[in-house]
Amino acid sequence: HRVQNYILGAMMRQTVLAVLVCLTVVVLALQNTISIPLHLLNTSRNVSLTFIIAFAFTAGCFTVFILLNNQKSTDKTRIKELKRKIVFLETPDSYNKQD
Repeated sequence: HRVQNYILGAMMRQTVLAVLVCLTVVVLALQNTISIPLHLLNTSRNVSLTFIIAFAFTAGCFTVFILLNNQKSTDKTRIKELKRKIVFLETPDSYNKQD
């Protein structure tokens, strides 16, 4: 039960942190409703600062998601590899067969 409570507590902290970050971004976006010129290559357009903030936030979240997902995949592969090594080392015949 202690481990379960710890995991739930960690998940709750992450959820609260995510909600606070989202609320901060929303407040920031609502307070910055002016239009600014956006220069890209040879073009220039007036774009809402709210759009720029939301786009940057979304791009950052997407980047973090991709990086964490890649790390998670690498960790799963490493865990499988280590489990195979454990099974091999725990097998009585493995003492005679070394890689």
